[in-house]
Amino acid sequence: MRTLRGWIIASWTLLPGVMVGGTLLLRRVAMGDPSAFQVTWLRAFHAHGGVLFVLSLVYFLFLDRTTLSMSVKRVGALALFSGIGGISGGFLLQAILGRPNNASIGIAVAIGGAASLVTAIVVLVYGLIRTPASFASEHHAIPRDECAG
Repeated sequence: MRTLRGWIIASWTLLPGVMVGGTLLLRRVAMGDPSAFQVTWLRAFHAHGGVLFVLSLVYFLFLDRTTLSMSVKRVGALALFSGIGGISGGFLLQAILGRPNNASIGIAVAIGGAASLVTAIVVLVYGLIRTPASFASEHHAIPRDECAG
């Protein structure tokens, strides 16, 4: 986990930001400020950001178990963060700039984020396929003497 420590810390740090964003969104909706169109895209922004940051925590657990080089792991982590930012940021831009039945630059940003997220997943799956099962279990199992308590 040391190799991915910075990325993991970033995920844990950004997750409360999503929670704060949710409370701000709730206040705005309760006050009646945004239109129904904007509420839809703001909800998508908040929901995707939260779910994808939780996914990132699991992603790093699995990525750490691969035998990929550190540089490839960093590419995967960067693609993951770019994807999360692109998807959720694209939805936010659509809420701010978009109009009903018209796409804004936000849709293009969200599509780019989805492509980046796919890249991150491909890196992870490739790493999991290339890593022998014995390596993952040997290097990440809890020793028996620690389990006994």
